[in-house]
Amino acid sequence: GKSGSELARGYDKRIFLVVFQCSSMPANDQFTFVDDNKPSFGERIWYFLNALLVVAPPVYLYHSVFGIDIEEMYWLYASVSILAAVILSTAHNNVAYWLRSRLEGHRDETVTHNMVAAANEGKKHKEKVQVEKKAQKKHTRSESYSFAILYNNFFFLFVFFVVGFYFFPNFPPVYNYAFSVLGSALLVSFVSHQSVKH
Repeated sequence: GKSGSELARGYDKRIFLVVFQCSSMPANDQFTFVDDNKPSFGERIWYFLNALLVVAPPVYLYHSVFGIDIEEMYWLYASVSILAAVILSTAHNNVAYWLRSRLEGHRDETVTHNMVAAANEGKKHKEKVQVEKKAQKKHTRSESYSFAILYNNFFFLFVFFVVGFYFFPNFPPVYNYAFSVLGSALLVSFVSHQSVKH
């Protein structure tokens, strides 16, 4: 077997490796997670694609009901849809961040060394605590994404129908479409921005 000094050196080496790995981790992977309101590239794409899906129904609606031809007015549909999707993407990110920051604040102490020990026959494992905290954070982010997209999409469609068919039904169809879609997207984005400020 190994001598006591060899075991001590091996133990010191493992401690050094653990400390080195923790200090070199990105901020979001450390034991205490750091979060901000800056979406990653993948999140931006995800928000934008979901926003495009919700601004697509107005295109069909104004084409079939108001007779705005898609081939003739493709530039209008494309520019309004893309701009509205970009605006809604910021709203998705704001609401997701707002909910995520509150959920993580409430759930911060749900995973503890004692809880992990209770689930592992009384053995406290720092690594398992860290793994559980990462899994919890990932689950919270997923919940926040889903809620933000669902909430903003319903909010956008509600405002769109109210603005387009209740307040300005007599507007020329082209202006009605542009104003209703962009105005609704801007209102959703404004409300989401206010929620982050508070």
